[in-house]
Amino acid sequence: MARTTKRQQQAGPRRTSITEDPTTWARSYQIPLLEAFFLKRLDRFLTVWHRKAGKDWTWLKLIVAAMTQRPGLYCHVFPTYKQAKEVVWDGPDSQGGRFLDLIPPELIAEKSETELMIRLHPLKGKAGSIYQLLGADNLQKRRGPNATAVVLSEYQDMAPFTFEEVFEPMILANKGWAAFAFTPRGRNHAYKLWQATAGDPRWFRQLLTIQQTRKDAPGEDGSPLFPAEEIQAKRRKGDEEWLIQQEYLCSWDGVARGTIFGEALTRCRQDGRICRVPRESNMPVGCCLDIGRTDGTAIWFYQTLAREIRFIDYLAFRANMITDLSAAHYAIKRIREKPYLVTRIVLPFDAKVKGYSAVQSTEDIFREAYADTVLVDRAPVQQGHEMVRSQFSKYVFDEQKCMADQENGMPSGLESLGQYHASFDESKQEYAKEPVHDVYSHGADALRTGAMEGFTGLDWGEPEAASLAPSVVKFNPFSYGERRI
Repeated sequence: MARTTKRQQQAGPRRTSITEDPTTWARSYQIPLLEAFFLKRLDRFLTVWHRKAGKDWTWLKLIVAAMTQRPGLYCHVFPTYKQAKEVVWDGPDSQGGRFLDLIPPELIAEKSETELMIRLHPLKGKAGSIYQLLGADNLQKRRGPNATAVVLSEYQDMAPFTFEEVFEPMILANKGWAAFAFTPRGRNHAYKLWQATAGDPRWFRQLLTIQQTRKDAPGEDGSPLFPAEEIQAKRRKGDEEWLIQQEYLCSWDGVARGTIFGEALTRCRQDGRICRVPRESNMPVGCCLDIGRTDGTAIWFYQTLAREIRFIDYLAFRANMITDLSAAHYAIKRIREKPYLVTRIVLPFDAKVKGYSAVQSTEDIFREAYADTVLVDRAPVQQGHEMVRSQFSKYVFDEQKCMADQENGMPSGLESLGQYHASFDESKQEYAKEPVHDVYSHGADALRTGAMEGFTGLDWGEPEAASLAPSVVKFNPFSYGERRI
């Protein structure tokens, strides 16, 4: 029977055998995964290992073993197609060999560089298994083929819905297996998956820091993968402590690299300003929005109190996936479903633009519903970022509502702020000035819109404006009379 996963340290060309005994190469920290995979035959795996612990090496070995036992399509997915090619197809491993050397050449019937695909010879009269490298940045074409198994590598950097929308239906239909391999990158969807699977006997879960991994396979000296002096050297060099804790000690409190608001958000968490924030029922509520006509809409609900700006709730959705209403009309509907008296709407500058053949702009639609609708001036994105950072010390977030899962795979508000990042320019070896537009940018852009307005004090507005609010009546001593909230 085929066996697998990590470690050969002989000099010169390495021999790869599908019949090798894992105990001849496996390190102690890999053995629990091998037992779960081969003996317990679990079908869901979470390997949260520190940087350079051998996640992809290990999972490729397991894929090869599985391909020789059950014919099918085995997908190895990275955040981008380019990353998949550089890491596995073209890349060397930590032992001086190549990742693809782990697939014995005598098994290979066909190899396609353009498709990053390897097909094995037929097995027991059935078509040979296929190993397919993919990028999560272009997965629409994968909705057709029936994957038998999938490994999502660096899952924390993928869109939250990558598995559920693309691979899970295939895996369920084929009674296959799925693995999620990553190093933490803040409290995002990967963190939520880790939390949600706690205590579930169907899942193998393993979190490994550098304190738990050693070079202790047969023939190795038992030394740590990362000695303590190397970590101290990183500190002396000036590496940020949060990054060291994240990459090597698997702390969930880190942020994405190139993050725009990550440092401010980390300080906010350290200061205790991410907590339970009760709504002041006798005070009005404002909303700052990012309206997506074809992608996502994000809404922050806030109250201003003394020197604090309190974010009491957050909503994000894709209107075009839910209803035939326009994004603006649907946003108003969702705002009115909340038990808040919303007296101000803050919209980005492009809300005044009318779409193709549209009679009304987004601004027009909101002004019909809310008298106090503010359109912020157009300004450079970087200026908006600086305004958010300058105000962040005043921000207080409701941990429960601003960290709540959103519809259709949209991330939470706090997750959006932590994962909002700039792209990396490899030619210049620096981060670009413009942020990446993805599922995280909607929540960050909505907050930027509010910052541009300044979160100025809210009032109850004119009495006639209240007729546009939902139909629950409550007396408010600060109003002119009864108001509907």
